[in-house]
Amino acid sequence: MSRNSNRMARKAPPAKKQTAPEELQSPQPPVQAVRRTANTEFVELPSRGLFYPQNHPLHGQETVEIRFMTARDEDILTSPALLRKGVAIDKFIQNIMVDQSIQVADLLIGDKSAIMVAARVTGYGPDYEVKITCPECNTDCDITVDLSEYHKYFEKFEQSENFKTNQQGHFETTLPMSGQNVVVRLLTSRDESRMASRMSSKKKNKLAETNTTDFLKMIIVSIDEIANPADLNEMIGEMPARDSRFLRKNYASLVPTVRLKEDFECMYCGAEAETEVPLEATFFWPDL
Repeated sequence: MSRNSNRMARKAPPAKKQTAPEELQSPQPPVQAVRRTANTEFVELPSRGLFYPQNHPLHGQETVEIRFMTARDEDILTSPALLRKGVAIDKFIQNIMVDQSIQVADLLIGDKSAIMVAARVTGYGPDYEVKITCPECNTDCDITVDLSEYHKYFEKFEQSENFKTNQQGHFETTLPMSGQNVVVRLLTSRDESRMASRMSSKKKNKLAETNTTDFLKMIIVSIDEIANPADLNEMIGEMPARDSRFLRKNYASLVPTVRLKEDFECMYCGAEAETEVPLEATFFWPDL
């Protein structure tokens, strides 16, 4: 028999097994699957996206999407290293952002607070137990705040007769004493961290505190169109006290934020008052 005949007589290789369509799809790694299927929610932003620059992912956005808290997120909140550095909350918030192009440091302070409250509700439930000190008898009372209705605590921006918004999302006003035109901006989480770090450093080195001018340097963008930092800092230092007070007094009314307030009745003396609820350690660590 010829070589060709032998080749023809060999047994044909077995036919390939037909693969079902579902078998063609390679399984997703566990972490990716969790991130794809994890529950999420949309958090309403007090700023309504009005005060972010045009290149910011939250510009013009009234909500932001976050994941529900997981065991991995709890690892972040309880990390001794992150707690010592004071960055556990920021790391946690960054981790639950669905859109990772949104940086926690660039969040307006009020929007960051709203995200914190929403994450706390999905993670540990709406009941927040906290101690309130009675302003009349100075006695501590335990109260429970229902965080599920946190939208009622929103203080959104209301157009002021003293301040007008411009296209950059900043505020313009005329100072009552000097008559100068001033542009101010809302502070971000990064600004808040810088201010806290600066105050801590001055206290540690026993330097004179300059809280008023430090705050004004943070919020003022320009004075009479002068925006050069060196010139601006000198002008701020020489600002009349009346103008300084005007800016500091009115700035709070411009900031869209979450301010937890509750009607409080003291169980000991019966005093009634509206009080601001502090965000204590038990806010994210309820078992402490």
